[in-house]
Amino acid sequence: MPAKITEDFLIKNNFSVRPNTSKGLWVFFLLPISLITASFKHPITTTPTYKLVSLVSFTLLCNSLYITVKCLKNERLKAIHLWSITIALSTGCLYFICLHKGWIFSLSTSLFTTVLFLKSYTFLLRNFKESFSLGEAGLIAQGFTIFIYCVGHNIVVNNSKNVLRKSNMQISTIIIQMGLLGLLALAYTVFKFNIRTPKSFYITTFIILTSTVIMPLHIMLNQSPILWIFGQILGDIPLF
Repeated sequence: MPAKITEDFLIKNNFSVRPNTSKGLWVFFLLPISLITASFKHPITTTPTYKLVSLVSFTLLCNSLYITVKCLKNERLKAIHLWSITIALSTGCLYFICLHKGWIFSLSTSLFTTVLFLKSYTFLLRNFKESFSLGEAGLIAQGFTIFIYCVGHNIVVNNSKNVLRKSNMQISTIIIQMGLLGLLALAYTVFKFNIRTPKSFYITTFIILTSTVIMPLHIMLNQSPILWIFGQILGDIPLF
């Protein structure tokens, strides 16, 4: 790819990439293709959740092609654009056909993952200056999008079931996912508001983790997640 094309693309979008490295657009396609290929190779053992993730990966793959085309054409990248909306609508039809999901679920899923991926991608390249190549930022944005969607889907699905029917594995998964989500929210808050002093950091940490992890988990599990964790730890300790 000519250097002039990529440089103009970076300037128009206010992107700052890692210096002295290739643009690495091929990295865009590693994660989606890996997940989609695995789904085709093991169709019998593939769970419904993994099939859903595979379709999300296909949506991300199409949006990665959209970014590549924008780079080649030296055009400004927009999350809400004719082509991104077209991708969301087209891939939304696949959710409806392949997974027999309703139109509302299918279209909202494809639209949400499209916008979240493109917004995450531009956020990384504009705020973490000279930290990633174009492809590396895409890979991170893809992983982030899949994680956020899986957390949301897992919470909705598990929260619709009776807590007494949840296995320890399901509860552990929910706690871990919500914990990671809380840490992401904390990191973003510290970055956004430029929190520097220890006192402000500890207060922010308490507020964020309580509001995004402890309280939601207490509602979803109908019990204290902290006491549940200690119960699991103490339950594995042999008594003499």
